[in-house]
Amino acid sequence: MAAFVDIFGNVAQLGVKQQKHRFFDAVEALYLQNGVLVNDPKVLKDPQWSKVQASEAHIATPSTHLRNLANCAASSRANPG
Repeated sequence: MAAFVDIFGNVAQLGVKQQKHRFFDAVEALYLQNGVLVNDPKVLKDPQWSKVQASEAHIATPSTHLRNLANCAASSRANPG
């Protein structure tokens, strides 16, 4: 995300001290509100976004914590069914 903000900031000629920092904060807040940053500590602690959503049931079991997804994937590869 920092690379995106840096590249976009340069293209848009945003000032380094104020505008890039504010843009980074805005993008981070937007991503956190939508559960995009799955490795972010704020997302992993969030009661909603730290777990697989019902709409994602075709990918993983709903309510599975994101930290456990790697274990689920490794298990399903080892035991394909």
